[in-house]
Amino acid sequence: STYATLEPWQQDVLQIIRIRTNRGSRAIEEGNYQEGPAELDLAVDLAERSGYQSFAALALSNRGEAHLKLGRIDEAARDLESAVARYVVLGSRLRAYPLVHLGDLHRIRGERAQARAAYDEALRLADEADDLQGLAPCLAGLAELLLDDDVDAARSYVDRALAIEPSLARA
Repeated sequence: STYATLEPWQQDVLQIIRIRTNRGSRAIEEGNYQEGPAELDLAVDLAERSGYQSFAALALSNRGEAHLKLGRIDEAARDLESAVARYVVLGSRLRAYPLVHLGDLHRIRGERAQARAAYDEALRLADEADDLQGLAPCLAGLAELLLDDDVDAARSYVDRALAIEPSLARA
């Protein structure tokens, strides 16, 4: 259903979820990895209890990113895998975002094949959606993954990522 068709109390719940998700995301973007998960815990809980699966997936993805940056690898893996699974059920290409973080997680663990698979899937989804914001981290992750084994391929991903900047500035 659309926002306009929701009952007022449902609109309030949805707004609270959105606010908590945005505050958690902003904290992570600003490097405040302790505050971000606390906000996102509330967003995940409320989204799950009220049935807003797309926001639950988004909040899980963001919380997984924060856990990863805090070195909480197992917690990050749980959140990111759950976010991917929810986005699959929803048929959403937004699963590219948690997939990139899963690629990072696997790369950190030294699980190169899993990292490559996650990055490649994220790249395919971002390309299909023409999602430039999602494309850049995919390309950067692939470049970092391939740097030791295939410098030419890594360089091509870097070049492609650098070419995105002017188009983002025009958007």
